[in-house]
Amino acid sequence: MKNLVARKPYADIGLLTSALIYPPTTCGRPDRDFKGFQYILYDVNPLEGFNLRRDVYMRYAVLARRLQQNGDNWHLVLPPWGNLYHWQSRDVGSQTQLPWSLFFDIPSLQAFAPVLEMHSFFQEYKKTVFDQVFVLQHFKDSFENGIWEEKFEIQNCPTQLPNRYSVIRPWYKTRDGVLCSSQTRDGVLCSSQTRDGLLCSSQTRDGLLCSSQARDGLFWGYSNMSAERVQCLSFHGRVSQLETVLRQHCNTVRTVVFDHAEVALHDTFGDRTYWNARRSMRFNLALHELAAQFRREYLNSTDEVDGTVREFNWTIEKPMEGTRGGPFLSVHLRRKDFLWGRPKDIPSLKSASVQIDKLLRGLALVKAFIATDAPQEGTNMSSSYTGIT
Repeated sequence: MKNLVARKPYADIGLLTSALIYPPTTCGRPDRDFKGFQYILYDVNPLEGFNLRRDVYMRYAVLARRLQQNGDNWHLVLPPWGNLYHWQSRDVGSQTQLPWSLFFDIPSLQAFAPVLEMHSFFQEYKKTVFDQVFVLQHFKDSFENGIWEEKFEIQNCPTQLPNRYSVIRPWYKTRDGVLCSSQTRDGVLCSSQTRDGLLCSSQTRDGLLCSSQARDGLFWGYSNMSAERVQCLSFHGRVSQLETVLRQHCNTVRTVVFDHAEVALHDTFGDRTYWNARRSMRFNLALHELAAQFRREYLNSTDEVDGTVREFNWTIEKPMEGTRGGPFLSVHLRRKDFLWGRPKDIPSLKSASVQIDKLLRGLALVKAFIATDAPQEGTNMSSSYTGIT
C-alpha cells in the first residue's frame, strides 16, 4: 500500500426467552461453570443505518474499555452487519451476517477496546443460550418536565416488547424449559424453543410449526438463539449507567444482551476518548485499496499528491495540518427515507444541483463525487441541471 503507512505493530490485544422466574432486579440464571471472560452483546433498532450503528458501537466500546480499565473481564461482541434498509444493491451477493472484518481493521478496534467478532464469540462461548437480555426503552416521561435525570428501572415486560418479539408472546414456563404459547407439539403449547433449536410458531418444517422470523432471525440473522431471561430496561442517560446495571445485577452471568442499544447516550461527545474510539474504526486495507483505485481512475486523486498519506496505526498518528484534499467535491445527497421523514428540510434535486454547482465554481473544481440513494433517473436529472461530472 502506498497510501497508508503501517510501521509500529499494535499492542497485544434469534433471540427468544424461556421466561424463567427470577426477581425483577436480577439477571437470568447464572452460568456457574464459566471461567474468565464475560460478554456484552448488543443490537439496535432494525431500521437504523450504517452510520448510526457505528456511533452506537463507539458508545459501547467506550463502556467496554472502561470496564477493562477497572479490572473487569467483560468483552464486547461485534454484531454482524446485514439487511440494512439503505443497502439496496442486488448484485453483490449475500448481505446478512457480514463480519466487521469485511469493513474494519479488527486489530485497530482491539487497540482501543476488548472486542471480538461474533464467530469468535461462538468459538469461545460454545452455546446459543444467553443468560440475560435487556430491551432498552425510554421512560414515558423522559422529556416532559425539562429536567435531566439519569435513571434506569428493570422491569418484566411480557406485553411491551418491540415488534420483532411479537412471535414469542405471551411467555409461559412449561415442562423441560420449553417456551410455550399457542402451537402444539406432543401436547405442549410451543412458541419459540423446540426440538433441535428450531423457532416455532407458524410455518412448518419436519412437522413443526416454525416462525416466519426464523428465516431472518430475531437478532443478527440467527434463528437458533435463546435466552434464559428477557427484561425491559427503562433507561434515561449515558451508557456508563450500564456499568451499574452490570455490577448490581449481572456479576454472576456470562452473557448479557442489550437490545435497542441506541437508547443509551454517549458519556461525552468530542473529548479525547470519543475521538480515540472514532479513530480506531479504521476501514480495512482492502477497502482502502478499492477507494484509492477509484480515486486514481475517476477523480485524479492520490494520497501522495493530495497530501493525505496517513499512519494506519491510529495510536501513533500525528495531526495533519494544512491538508486540502483532492481536486473534487464530495457530496452526500440523502433521498428516499429522508424525503418521507423530513420533506420540509430536504431540497429538491434541482435545488441541490444548484448548490453543488455553486460550490464547484467557488472552489474552482469541475468534478463532484455524489453518494446518494436516489434512483438512477434522479441522478441523471441532477447532472442535467448543471455541468456536474
